[in-house]
Amino acid sequence: MLAAFTVAVLCLCTWAYISSKRSGDGVDRELENLGSPRLAPRLEGKAVICGGGISGLLAAKTCLTHFQTVVLIDPEFSKSLSGGPKSRVMQYHSFHLYLFLFVKGLSRLWPSFEQKAREIGWQSLYLSQPSHFLDGTYVKSLMEGKAPFLGFRRGTLETLLDSLLVDELAEEEKRRLTIIEGTVRGVRRTSEGIAILSIYGKGIDEKSFELDNIDLVIGGALQAPTLHTM
Repeated sequence: MLAAFTVAVLCLCTWAYISSKRSGDGVDRELENLGSPRLAPRLEGKAVICGGGISGLLAAKTCLTHFQTVVLIDPEFSKSLSGGPKSRVMQYHSFHLYLFLFVKGLSRLWPSFEQKAREIGWQSLYLSQPSHFLDGTYVKSLMEGKAPFLGFRRGTLETLLDSLLVDELAEEEKRRLTIIEGTVRGVRRTSEGIAILSIYGKGIDEKSFELDNIDLVIGGALQAPTLHTM
C-alpha cells in the first residue's frame, strides 16, 4: 500500500513538473510577442481605453501595435505624470509586489523599463523557493532564470509608466495616441444594443466630448449609462 502511494505521489510530482515546464514555455513565447511589430497591417480603427491606471497604460501601449488610432481617457493623467497623488485610487501609497511575469512583460513593452526603475530606487528581489530532487534528478526551481519581482508604491510605478508612455514612444506612435483628461459619462448603442456607436463624457475643463467610429472599448465605460439610438 505504501509503495503504491509513493509511486502515485512520484507520478503526480512528475506530471506537475512537466506541466509547469510546458506552461512556462508557453508563457515565455507569449511574452516574446509583446512589443513586437504587428505582422499584418494595423487595423484602420479606433481603440478607446476608458480609465488610466496601470492596466489602462498597458492597454494603450499594446493597442498602439494593433490599431491606427488609440484614445486614453484619464481625468488625472497629468497629475500622475507629474508625481502627484491620484484621488480616486485606493491604496495609492501602499507598497505593492508585482511578480516576475509582470516585470518581463513591462520590459518587453518598454526595453528601458528596468533601467528607469532602478534609477528611482528599485532593487532586484527574488521569491525564496527551494529546489528539489526527484528520484535523484534535480528539479529546477520555477524562479531560476526568471526576472526578479518588483516592489514599488502604486503611485511610484504609475508615474513611471505614465512617463514611459509619453516619452518612450516613436514620433509616429505619438501622432496616433490621444490622451483626454476627463471622465466617461455614458455610451450610445444601436437600438438592438449589440454595438457601441459612441462614448461621451466631460473633460476636466468642463467641456463635453464624444468619440464615435469606435472599434474597441476597454475599461469601465460598459458599466456607464446607455442611450439607445433608434
